[in-house]
Amino acid sequence: MESVVNERDVAVKEKDVFCADRDEMLQTHDCLLDQLLESIRQTQVLEATLKGIRSTDRLEVLVQNSDVGRDLLFRHSSRALERTIQVVQSKMDKAELEVPASFWDQVRDSTSSPCPT
Repeated sequence: MESVVNERDVAVKEKDVFCADRDEMLQTHDCLLDQLLESIRQTQVLEATLKGIRSTDRLEVLVQNSDVGRDLLFRHSSRALERTIQVVQSKMDKAELEVPASFWDQVRDSTSSPCPT
């Protein structure tokens, strides 16, 4: 009878060791997976940054070399400003804040003509 109890104890201990090893492997796997996902995210950020730098470099060359480039830059920044104004207005509408329409007209008017070169 004692041998049956010992065999059962050994089986339980082996199972506990197996479960502990399995849990440790799962934790290691999760950790490695998290590291891989973080590396992928960092790679994507770097790629986006490089694309931004390249497009910024091209834009600067364009602007430096032509009036057309300056016009393109102005139109691009005007559209970006217009989108920003729309976003701010919608957020303010949601918050039910009152801003006179004349304020937004002044903002648009102040940016409606290109800066002198």
